Parts: sequence; C-alpha cells; structure tokens
Amino acid sequence: MATPDNQETLPVRDLYTKYHTGAGNWGIAAAQSAYQTLLALRILEQAIAKGGKDAVTGQAMYDAMLGADYGEASLMGSLPDIKFDATAPFPTGKLKVKAQVVRDGKIATLGNEWLPVPDLPKW
Repeated sequence: MATPDNQETLPVRDLYTKYHTGAGNWGIAAAQSAYQTLLALRILEQAIAKGGKDAVTGQAMYDAMLGADYGEASLMGSLPDIKFDATAPFPTGKLKVKAQVVRDGKIATLGNEWLPVPDLPKW
C-alpha cells in the first residue's frame, strides 16, 4: 500500500534528500519508516487540532485516525488517500497499491498510478 522508494517523482524522498545528513541512504527501509512516521504525525496533528496539545491521549489519537481523511498530498506521495474505519485488525476497504517489476535485472516501478486492490472478503 506504499509508494515504491524508487518512484520517479516522490515529494517525501525529495524532502529527505534535502535535509539528510550523516550515513545511510534512501531505500525501502528508510521509505517505509518515513511513510509510517509521516502518517502517525498527520494523525497527531489532527488530534492536536481537535483537542489541543495537552489533550493528546491514545483515545484522542484513535479518534483522530478514524475522524479524518488523510490525502496523498498531505502524505507527500508516500501513501494513497486513506480513510480508516473500525474494521479490525486493519482496514479492508478500498485499498490501493503501486507495483514494481524486474526489468533488465533491475527493480523498476510499474507506472506512477495507484492500482486498486480487489475487495477482500471477510474471513
């Protein structure tokens, strides 16, 4: 459900590159960590906006997660538009992915568009 780390245009990677110092580089591990951190911070922003910084609790974060839509633009291209709901253990709604393929022995993106994931029946 995340954007490939090697996608041609990726605003979150551009920000990383702009401010990166020290060892390490952008790759799948850095990308996945950045994507999840960015989503968590967007949820935290929503919780603070709703109740103030002193009212942030686990419940406030949960309510913020369920109470807002998180768009691809606010997630800097890292994830598709996300709308959480109360399904457990994870949302099974309208999931989207981006794909990678191997071309000439190298991993390449399969376009820049989000691809819909077929509906998953409840198990």
